[in-house]
Amino acid sequence: MTWKRRNGGRNKHGRGHDKAINRFLVRNIVEQAAVLRYARGLCHVLPKLYAKVHHCVSWNAIHAHIFSVRSCENRRNCELPQHFRPSLLLDDHLPEVVVRLLHQLLPVPEFQLCAP
Repeated sequence: MTWKRRNGGRNKHGRGHDKAINRFLVRNIVEQAAVLRYARGLCHVLPKLYAKVHHCVSWNAIHAHIFSVRSCENRRNCELPQHFRPSLLLDDHLPEVVVRLLHQLLPVPEFQLCAP
């Protein structure tokens, strides 16, 4: 059977450079409530979980809004998108009374406390 067009009517050549996205996912091994409770009192840093995430970019991933189509320059960016973090959750912006109440409700354990 003869072909009418060289590419078979498919203008999809030269777009195979962003087939997979590799990202390192860094999470706390301890849950977030425990991190907030013990982070101020402990002298050492709590351990983290490092996992390499390998996403195959397909139509389903783009359609489900897991990833979006990116330009050639932005394809080199492997950073995770910045998520919205309300500033009220940070201790720097909380009033001192609220911080004292939180420390009374969530006491710091007595082991391995930093020197005051």
